[in-house]
Amino acid sequence: KTFELEDKDLFFGRDQFLRDLANELEITNFVLLLGASGSGKSSVIRAGLIPSLQKKLGSQLVHLTFTPDVNPFESLYASLLSKYSQKEAQIARKIKANTLTQVVKKLKQPNSYWFIFIDQFEELFTTTSHDKCNEFIKSLVKLTDAKIADVKIVATMRADFLDKLSPYPQLVKVTNNHRPMIAEMQSDELRMAIEQPAARHGVVFETGLVDEIIKNVQGQAGYLPLLQYTLNILWEEEVKSGSINNRTLNISSYRGLGGVRGALQKRVDSIYGRFKKQEQFATQKIFLKLVGIGGDLESETEWKPIRRRELRSEFETELEQSVLVKLIDENLLVSDSQYLGNHQQSTVEIAHEILLTSWTTLNDWIKENRSAIALRNRLNEDVARWKKKKAENDLWRGSKLQQVMELKDDPIFTQLLGGFSSDGNQFIDASDNSRKRQQRRRTYLLSSVSIVVLILAGLIEIQRRKAVDSANRADINEIQALNTSSEVLLDSGRSFDALVQSLKAQGKLQQADLATSDNKKQTVAILREAVYRIRERNRIRGHRRAVTSISISPDGKTFASASDDGTVKLWDISGKKLKTLTGHSSAVKSVGFSPDGKIIITGSEDKTVKLWNTEGKLLKTLAEHTDTVTSVSFSLDGATIATGSNDGTVKLWNIQGELLKNITGHNAPIYTLSFSPDGTKIAFAGGNTKVNIWNIQGNLLQTFEGHSDNISSVSFSPDSQKIASGSYDNTCILWNLKGKKLAVLKGHDEALSSVSFSP
Repeated sequence: KTFELEDKDLFFGRDQFLRDLANELEITNFVLLLGASGSGKSSVIRAGLIPSLQKKLGSQLVHLTFTPDVNPFESLYASLLSKYSQKEAQIARKIKANTLTQVVKKLKQPNSYWFIFIDQFEELFTTTSHDKCNEFIKSLVKLTDAKIADVKIVATMRADFLDKLSPYPQLVKVTNNHRPMIAEMQSDELRMAIEQPAARHGVVFETGLVDEIIKNVQGQAGYLPLLQYTLNILWEEEVKSGSINNRTLNISSYRGLGGVRGALQKRVDSIYGRFKKQEQFATQKIFLKLVGIGGDLESETEWKPIRRRELRSEFETELEQSVLVKLIDENLLVSDSQYLGNHQQSTVEIAHEILLTSWTTLNDWIKENRSAIALRNRLNEDVARWKKKKAENDLWRGSKLQQVMELKDDPIFTQLLGGFSSDGNQFIDASDNSRKRQQRRRTYLLSSVSIVVLILAGLIEIQRRKAVDSANRADINEIQALNTSSEVLLDSGRSFDALVQSLKAQGKLQQADLATSDNKKQTVAILREAVYRIRERNRIRGHRRAVTSISISPDGKTFASASDDGTVKLWDISGKKLKTLTGHSSAVKSVGFSPDGKIIITGSEDKTVKLWNTEGKLLKTLAEHTDTVTSVSFSLDGATIATGSNDGTVKLWNIQGELLKNITGHNAPIYTLSFSPDGTKIAFAGGNTKVNIWNIQGNLLQTFEGHSDNISSVSFSPDSQKIASGSYDNTCILWNLKGKKLAVLKGHDEALSSVSFSP
């Protein structure tokens, strides 16, 4: 359980951290406190910082605490109701960018000090809808920028969600130098946290017991909740046995529980063992519905179970609801029903992630069903998006659809994991119907193409015979015109029309006098291209998650694909898999070849850059970035490497992996970077509307500004004299190196993701 304001007299061990946090608030009005799950982020604010502010400010302090949940504006409104009337607090419910600023301006008294605490900030990215999340972050940034006197904001967020800030450069900017990390407690701090609450009741620990407990918990992920749970059980055991009467907690009792991990395992097994067989089966279904799969399923070492929240109404049977209540009463699950009046819109989740690994029974259930869990949860996320607009593009197809349809018909999945929701089944059916419609369209199109080709072939044959009878009528210029027309149609995307024109040109070539014409090679080449364009050449599968980057080797024989599954795969040009490069601990965002094709470079969400040979052997790991590496590139001579990151820096390295230059000053995530072909300059952009041009010595040469939204891609012309920039404002701008706009290219209906010059 989180320490609350009323537990302040039992909260120990974080004195130095609280002093540092108070100092941080003196110099900024928004602090984003980061830490691992179970590191005590919430407790240090609720039972540490808020009581400290209360002691200092007395009645001047107005503290508001809430978690974002489904609608952060509603959560803020609910927190205001303890201090203001519904009519006064109503303003907080408006989903607008100026809401937070308006709330403060209308409700804050001149002599008051407002402390706004947003707990579990990561819920904005996991629970809140995308639109509400965007508006709330805008509102938060706007309030921060307003710099209203005596208004302070602290948000706590799990450190592994830091990459979720990348799409919000303004939020990155306002928190950039104010993201303290709550670390593991030192031995002396842990000793205080263990001994002092007991001392308040006149109870001591047997000599050596505290040392043993500290040794058992230090270094374990999420150890604080586990420690708290163990100490509670130890206390209860001593009370039950009567040993507490001597006012001492004993080593023998602690060891009898099985130590820290054993205590939890023993307690949960005992609770589960008391259930009837039907209740045990319901328990399994409940827990598996509250589990997600994080990381990479391909690698046994990288995937991990994570908690997820569900509405209580998702547990449909009377038996499940009954077991749910028992599990909540035993503190194995937690629900927000106490705040929401116990109605069906309340949610439930596993009390702490430590249960996922420390209760071996649950861990075994997850291992046995992890693929099905991952697919089900991914489906649920996509169903939520599809329900908003019912867009056909959001439906599943290909191998994903095939897998989910097989799972839908699997009786074990239905029985054990409860099958799919009614919305999920509707989504699967819609996806299947879409697939069938596409198949019918393809069949119809192929039939139509066949008929047209036969007709054209007949026409061509007639033309050929006429040409034989009157060879002099054939005109080389007409063939050239048909070829030119076909090429133009190909370039404009009208592949089928191009094929018709090319077939006509080929027909002309069948005439005896023209078969050896110089136009023959050109006509055949264009015909091949036209045929190639109207069919899919290959579909290459192998990654388990989104493909983020592709690079073809300089010799054109192989290519590399990077993926959010944490791997890079090498393929020959036909699509045969040659190698899988594993070594990154999370998503790989960029991949490239050296100019000689001998080295592969990769950049990852794990903040590292790796160099590999084409056999898949890791040559070097470059680990100087502090955030996701989004872009990697070799200079044309292969001597210099550039890497860009969400931390706003570009780093230049030599081929041995030595850092040459650290380029800072962009103040936003780097989305794209490009070397000039002459090797003297580098352009990069992202996270804002600026293109920065630097020389490779690390000196800023020029900054271009002209887009109205973030820039997604930059590219140098082959002569290194021009730059093209593509943007989320749907335009491409062509510049000279002095920053003058040469052209603004318009016509796209949505954001540009990539721009490139022809050779």
